Amino acid sequence: MQKVKHMAKRLKEAKAGFSDSEFLKACAALTGEAEEDSKRDRAFKTILMPYTSLGTGFATELRETVEKTEKRTRARKDKDQETFIRQVECMTANLIHRYLSQTEEEAEEDNEGWIHVSQSKTAKSIYSAPVMGKTLPKLIKTLAALGLIDYINGTKSSNPAKRRQTTIRASETLIERIDNYGLTINDLCDQGEGQVIILKSARVDHWGSPKRIEYPDTVETIQHRERVRRIHDNLVHADIAFNGLSEKGVVPVHMRRLLRIFNNGSFRHGGRLFGGFWQGLKKHERKRIRINGSPVKTIDYGQIGPRIMYGMANVTIRFDDAYEVPGFTSKERDGIKKVFNAMCYASKRPEKFPRETKDLFPKGTKVGSVVDAILKAHSPIAHMFFSGQGLQAMFMESEILLSVLDTLMECNILGLPIHDAIVVEESYSTQVRDIMEATFKESMDIHIPVSIEDD
Repeated sequence: MQKVKHMAKRLKEAKAGFSDSEFLKACAALTGEAEEDSKRDRAFKTILMPYTSLGTGFATELRETVEKTEKRTRARKDKDQETFIRQVECMTANLIHRYLSQTEEEAEEDNEGWIHVSQSKTAKSIYSAPVMGKTLPKLIKTLAALGLIDYINGTKSSNPAKRRQTTIRASETLIERIDNYGLTINDLCDQGEGQVIILKSARVDHWGSPKRIEYPDTVETIQHRERVRRIHDNLVHADIAFNGLSEKGVVPVHMRRLLRIFNNGSFRHGGRLFGGFWQGLKKHERKRIRINGSPVKTIDYGQIGPRIMYGMANVTIRFDDAYEVPGFTSKERDGIKKVFNAMCYASKRPEKFPRETKDLFPKGTKVGSVVDAILKAHSPIAHMFFSGQGLQAMFMESEILLSVLDTLMECNILGLPIHDAIVVEESYSTQVRDIMEATFKESMDIHIPVSIEDD
């Protein structure tokens, strides 16, 4: 076991109120990745970098330590030196982040602090970053020789079950340095190099997880990437703060990276923006965000999914509440909403309630009766259910939100996107509401109510 007393100390300082599972999820969210199983190694994240002077100072000291051992006869070329610096910074940030986000469950399983990292010299993936270059294996071995990391070399095998990537973790010596520096999660950021456009496969079955798919760069993908990067550039140096602590502790306000994730192997399915510290906050906690020192409001589209589907079908909307279905009361509204959404994304009629939905209806209610009631209430778009068109509607939603963000940037208004809502300075809330309404009307030729959150 590594030095448990150091781990406990750093957890107490960095965790600040997180439960173990919540903290692991939060740390994963900070880097734009889904959380890993707590009993598995975590992936090396190319986007993690030091942020504060304390973090960059620590990385610089580590780099200088490595350079002293190299005994080079000539200096690296400028481009190679730049890559080397980025590699050391990224490696340092990963080791710090992994150590500080260690959970008690992992310690009990003696699975402390491991990160798996590819050293493959095969063709690069579109998801590869320059820090994963051919000199990274040498850096890993140098750090291991210096006693700064623990290192288990990977194994090659034709049997996938026996194949294993190289794994690394901070050594006790490095952990002592981290503790002595007083480093925390907020000394890191997610501004490193990495792909911002993610294409995922279709879900094979209920239990399977979609995989990232390689794709060629086209005019379309380049435009998607540049659009997300413009938004990121607008966010990265903005004056965004959070008052106090969230229920999970310190809020990592430097974590602002956004990824646009497409689904079903199609750039016309999905496309929502994920990431950014504000997306992981609860609704009441977002009120404590400050932009340019000012209070904020969340501006929210009303039932955007159903309204987009009606727009896609080119039929008139004749409801005030899409989830108010004859035969069911307001008490069952949340259940109706869950079943409605499941029907939008499903490829066939559901035979059982979606997860955590059955208890939202009176005992004895059959999913078939709920489905039939929704189909009857929304007969104009009945043909769109069970056809997977929900992801097409989500793509249109994402395009509308990105168009709103483009307009806000033209108006010098900072917006923090949350799928179908945007957090803005309170003083701009009415203007942003009008922009959101106009953008939706222009895109779908349908009026949509846009609400400003209540105090």
